[in-house]
Amino acid sequence: METPLGSAPEAYRGDIRETVQKAIKCGTRDLGYAKYECLGCEGDPVPVFVCLICKSCFCHKCGKEYTDDWSDKQQDMIFDVPRRHLVFTVPKDLRNVFY
Repeated sequence: METPLGSAPEAYRGDIRETVQKAIKCGTRDLGYAKYECLGCEGDPVPVFVCLICKSCFCHKCGKEYTDDWSDKQQDMIFDVPRRHLVFTVPKDLRNVFY
């Protein structure tokens, strides 16, 4: 059975593997983490670990963030004017003519 990677050009295979591995490890300690502790607290403070993300558009978590940011930017660029959305359909009898 041939893998989907086998159908990709040889020059891209290393990059594809790297991107997929980064997406799999996204949000885990494998990509690294930041450790935060409250040095002002008395007693034994419990450290908090914040895992790093891959920042890849391929990743389902990071890609959604990019998409949401892009959508917000597009919404800011649209003029604030009243508008209507219309959907035109073709009668079933005429669809073959238009295909």
